[in-house]
Amino acid sequence: MDEKSTVTLRIPKKVAITVLITIVLVAILVAIWQVYPLLNRIQLNNNFVSLPPMNLTLVSLNGTSITLNESTIAQLQSFESKGGFKTSAGSICAIS
Repeated sequence: MDEKSTVTLRIPKKVAITVLITIVLVAILVAIWQVYPLLNRIQLNNNFVSLPPMNLTLVSLNGTSITLNESTIAQLQSFESKGGFKTSAGSICAIS
């Protein structure tokens, strides 16, 4: 009884094609699912800004106020400036 027997498994072409198409579709859907958060970002000045839901209320010295949400904040033009702070002694320190 030294004879070796081999078993050949034959898969119909329709089943093989169906399985292959299913695997490709799942791969495409996973790729889209991974890239989808990038599609939700707002493009502003060639930079992508993604902000969580929020409200920011600004109140002026005379009492008038304005409330901004994440969309209006993302649409604001960017700028750079030097800042500073006022110490408890009253002097102003510049941050470089």
